[in-house]
Amino acid sequence: MPQLPAGFVARPALRELLGRAAVTSVCAPAGYGKTLLLADWARAGNERRTAWVRLDSDDNDPDRFWSSVLTALARCAAVPSDSALCGPVPPGGDTASSVAEVVNALDELAEPVWLVLDDVQELTAVSTLHTLATLVRHQPPTLNLVFAGRSELPLPLPRLRVEGRLTDLTAAELRFSAEEADTLLRSAGVTLDAGELAALVEQTGGWVAGLRLAARSLPAAPDREAFLAGFAGEDTAVADYLGDEVLGRLTDDVREFLSAISVCETVTPPLAGVLSGRADAGVLLDELSGRRALVTVALARQAGYRVHPMLREHLRAGLRRQRPQQAAALHTAAAHWFASHARPHEAIDHAGRTEDAAVVADLLRGEAVGLLLRGDLRAVRDGLAVAGAQRVRADASLSLVAALADVEAGEPASAESALADSEAAWPEHPGAELESLRSLVLATYALLCGRAPGEVKPGGAPATRPWAALLSGCGLLHAGDLAGARRGLAEALRSARERDLGYLAMHCHTALGAVSALEGDYAEMAGSCTAAVAIAAEHGLGGSPLLAPARLMLGFAALLRADARAALRHAAEAAGAAGELPQARLRFLIDALTGAAVADRGRHADGLRRLHDARTELGAVTLLPQPAALAALVEYRTALRLGRQAHARDARTWLLARISGPTERALLTAWWQAAHGEFAVARRTAEAVAEGDRGVLGDLTRVEARLLETALALGTGERTRARRCLASALTLAEPAGLILPFAQAEPTVRQLLADQLGGFGTAGPFAERVHRALAEREGAHAEGLLTGREHVVLARLGTHQSLSEVASALSVSVNTVKTHVRAIYGKLGVNNRRAAVVAARELGLT
Repeated sequence: MPQLPAGFVARPALRELLGRAAVTSVCAPAGYGKTLLLADWARAGNERRTAWVRLDSDDNDPDRFWSSVLTALARCAAVPSDSALCGPVPPGGDTASSVAEVVNALDELAEPVWLVLDDVQELTAVSTLHTLATLVRHQPPTLNLVFAGRSELPLPLPRLRVEGRLTDLTAAELRFSAEEADTLLRSAGVTLDAGELAALVEQTGGWVAGLRLAARSLPAAPDREAFLAGFAGEDTAVADYLGDEVLGRLTDDVREFLSAISVCETVTPPLAGVLSGRADAGVLLDELSGRRALVTVALARQAGYRVHPMLREHLRAGLRRQRPQQAAALHTAAAHWFASHARPHEAIDHAGRTEDAAVVADLLRGEAVGLLLRGDLRAVRDGLAVAGAQRVRADASLSLVAALADVEAGEPASAESALADSEAAWPEHPGAELESLRSLVLATYALLCGRAPGEVKPGGAPATRPWAALLSGCGLLHAGDLAGARRGLAEALRSARERDLGYLAMHCHTALGAVSALEGDYAEMAGSCTAAVAIAAEHGLGGSPLLAPARLMLGFAALLRADARAALRHAAEAAGAAGELPQARLRFLIDALTGAAVADRGRHADGLRRLHDARTELGAVTLLPQPAALAALVEYRTALRLGRQAHARDARTWLLARISGPTERALLTAWWQAAHGEFAVARRTAEAVAEGDRGVLGDLTRVEARLLETALALGTGERTRARRCLASALTLAEPAGLILPFAQAEPTVRQLLADQLGGFGTAGPFAERVHRALAEREGAHAEGLLTGREHVVLARLGTHQSLSEVASALSVSVNTVKTHVRAIYGKLGVNNRRAAVVAARELGLT
């Protein structure tokens, strides 16, 4: 039994599994710590009852084998000196009789013993294995067998598994976890951060020997990051160990087979046959997997196999250095096999590794569009880089692929240049497929630039049909045909899902979200955009510029829920995705959302300025009526609250020039009338809005009108009417979760909501939700809203002191006090002293 080395990492969880069953099998490749694990287990409490035999090739002689076993048992403290086990094995005798005598002698022991046979892969002789199988079949209850080795013995172990008499530990259980690897490395004086540690464990597959070799080499590495990146393929100690302990024990044909399949991360038997040229590739994979030493089953349903990660990297490095032409040929074979089996991502990846531009270009022509529509942008761009700029520019098809890749990467200038290259290389007889590809890429580029996509020509390729349907739906959306757009986009989404085209599905959801937004269905809008963002995350497309509208709409949904913080986060994400896209409308909406959210967080003057600047920068660019109305209503109301009448009139004039429907126009009028004391007229106007059509903003406009009615009714003491109007507002707002109108309503309306909780019937749960949201919002807004000096001035606004008297009491000038007062009004969203005091009380500031 070996001694435990310094720095040994104990593994109590595995130790508990050993010795529980009649037979224990510990089977794993070299360097997985099998022997030391068993030694630690034995020394932890079983040493006096453990007989240890380390086998070698000489033990294939039955006499020598049994002599070794009996010698080990005789040395075991639990075996008495007068036991028959302490006698020699008669040479050349009847083996079956000798085994029977051993079994009888073991059966007479007063306590059980464990017989550990280490390196059992050395036993290959049929005669010796037969006698060992006899021992297993007639195993007495006083004997527990432990087999440790690199391959499983050809013994009746499957039967023991079924009977529950076998404990089976393989490489999967013996792999070191990140915590165990960290302990091992620290014992060697090496400390890695979490990322470095995770990378090393993944690269070694938790292989203990690999971790020890890394610990030995790391302290001398001048560049730790570079060392870890190339450790498996470049480290001399690893190469020596793998060469001697793993590959050196294999036949030449098996080593050549492993080298051939190492170019692929995962292989199936047919692919392994193509790479190795062996008709028995599946049998050999199964055999190597059965030994559990070199290959593991990666994909059970597809019969996929994977070479151990460190061994694979070692073999690949050897191919690159010593046989580069063979490596390129293997990658070419893999590329063609994957292409013929409808796996274009792997095909392009392997083609790129050949560094043969012609092979890559050929595959790109057939597979790149499908890859891009699935969302595999990286593989296509890598392939284009290998094909070379000159070859791409000279090929109309490849130039269109490059343009589409640039569109998805958010690089409109590069896309425009690639489109020009395509026109320059356009063939005299392009064919229908190439014509179709050009129309689809041009339409997608138009969308990137914020224009209508124009006419598209569906091609014969299955992937292009849902692409064409998406673009046609977007065209109908731009034209204002919402019903037609929804039908077309729903069909495109269904088709994209069937073909697993993630890129198309993402954009279908985004476009459907836009349809819902224009219809005033904000809940459906948020659901569609959430689905788009989830698909983008799944496919690594989170930075797609064409995802910016989805993030923008999620921001508006958050704003309507009165979650200004989330709205600002989505606005920032939309701005980041949009980058420098030439889309004035998109920039306007992002800036308008930011301004509205800033104002809603209490910085009213700042938010109003941003809203005004967004309008100014938009200039004469046309907008659909829905986003124009939403932005203008926010700006108009904010201006009225700050008492900026001229600004409010300007926003109203701007909106009236952009929408023709009467509903939002009438709401603006009602707000203006109420702000100027025309309460009776304002009530009639608001009532007409609430009971009229839904306008361009759907129920949002009617909710605002009902809340204005509520405030006006409270102002004239009509509390019953006010309750009825508030209940109507809640009912209208509930389907889309519209909380913002209640947050921006008059303080008296919010107080009525709190007073009447429990009295709103079916709208009761939503009323509770609104009330909780408002309470949380007010607490968040109050925190750190005013400066210390502003708090002092605010406290005196509640007294009867004039501003001159406040200035005198604080020993400052009147102008200074007025500056503080203006800041307080702006932060609280009010325009007079009394309103400031009321708002401060609601926020808990006084």
